[in-house]
Parts: sequence; structure tokens; C-alpha cells
Amino acid sequence: MAGHTGSLILLFILLTSIFNYSLSGQIATYWGQYTDEGTLATAYATGNYQFINIAYSLTSESDAQQVAEYLWNNFLSGTSSTSRPLGDAILDGIDFDIESRTGQYWDVLAKALSGYSSTTRKVYLSVAPQCKFPDANLSGAISTGLFDYVWWITVDANQVFLGIPVATGAAGSGYIPPDVLIAQVLPSIKQSSKYGGVMLWNRYFDSGYSTAIKSDV
Repeated sequence: MAGHTGSLILLFILLTSIFNYSLSGQIATYWGQYTDEGTLATAYATGNYQFINIAYSLTSESDAQQVAEYLWNNFLSGTSSTSRPLGDAILDGIDFDIESRTGQYWDVLAKALSGYSSTTRKVYLSVAPQCKFPDANLSGAISTGLFDYVWWITVDANQVFLGIPVATGAAGSGYIPPDVLIAQVLPSIKQSSKYGGVMLWNRYFDSGYSTAIKSDV
């Protein structure tokens, strides 16, 4: 399998113990980009997030099959690895956050990962397309119809999440104060039958945002 130290383009999601089938909205966040943002366990312990995303990458079609196998055995429910980076923790699925200029092989990876699903345990797939849609990097993968969650825009998925920065420093634009989100934005987007919740960018900048909105999501 090729090395995976490149750009932040593919992420695992969903700790089994924090996922639940709730009809209310849920909160997702991204973790792992900053050395001083605290541990994954600390983020998990807040109880604010139903989805915690961490980083990985992909390089070729051949790699896609190998990456799927590696993820299955090291982070999902596979059992052939003795060096699981997260110990006994079992993740529920994979999130595609493709920000490099390549649209190849993500559909192959999605199909390979989906193939590990069984009647007793599903491999959940989610995707974070760029704001310009269709996303040049992910349109092929999204068109497979295999994704359970989409972090931003309405496509063929079971649930759609609104992606927002949690602080002005987290992104160049798009910050919405918690009170405005609760009073003006959430009431509108909750009317969608595909509303899943919000995706917060990111854990490092989350100094109370998730706590402020948790009961209203």
C-alpha cells in the first residue's frame, strides 16, 4: 500500500459508542489537524459529538482496494490486524473530504468499503463536497449512491448536514454566531426531510460552540 502522509483528503468517522439512531439532529466535527487541540479521547468525552473525523489519504486505483482493506482491519470491524492505532475502538465508517485536485478512484474506494457491510454491521459512508457543486473531485464517488451522509449540499444521500466554522478564525468566511444559528438558520433547514444536523469546522476552534447549540440541533 502506498504511503499516506499527503494532504488531508480522507477521514474516518463515527465511534461506535457515540452513534445512535436519533431522529433529532446530530453534531459532527473534524479532529487531528493541530497538535494542541487535545486528544481524541478528550473530544469524545465532551459528549457533544456524534461524529468525530480523523485524517487519511489515497493515491491510486490499486491503492483504493488496499486502503479499504487496511481501514477495515485497522479501524473498522476487521480482525486481521494486531496493530490497531485506536486500540479496541471500532469506528463505524469513513468520511471522504477530498481537497486535492483529483477525482479518480474515490468511487472504487467507496464501493470497496461498502462491500464490507453485512446484515449485522453496516459500514457507513459520508462525504464533504466543496461548495462549488458538482464537486470535481467527488462527483463520481457521490454518484454511486452509496453515501449515507453528506456534509453540506443536497444530493442522493440519506442525510445532509450543514457545515459551518465554529469561530471567525476557523475559516475565511461563513461564521454564524450560535444564537443566530439557533434562531434563524436551524428552524429553516430542519424542515428538510434529509436534515441530519450540523458539521462543525473544527474541534480545535470549538471553545463552546457545540455546547451552545447541542440542545437545539
